[in-house]
Amino acid sequence: MNMTISDSTSYVLMEAARWFNTAVYLLGMCIAAWAFHRSRKRAYLMVGAYFALVIFAWHVWPPISHAIYVHRTPIEVQQRDEDLARAGPSTPAPYYINIQIAPI
Repeated sequence: MNMTISDSTSYVLMEAARWFNTAVYLLGMCIAAWAFHRSRKRAYLMVGAYFALVIFAWHVWPPISHAIYVHRTPIEVQQRDEDLARAGPSTPAPYYINIQIAPI
């Protein structure tokens, strides 16, 4: 697969935006923890839990989901999916479903 300069630039920008969003959510989680520590109001724990859920969904769940998919899927089906992915965009996408839960 040949990538042009614009493809690689857009990829870098998308990754930078993803990590910037992660930094913003980490900052929000830290602020919620600090606010809870200062005021002991439980609502700040709920706000912090939201930020933690988003970070979990973006960075922790995808490798877990992939490991479950690979473990449960027979080798023949995995090879067929890889062949379909290598064939290009004219073939249908693999049949597994990715549900995005963040940001809400």
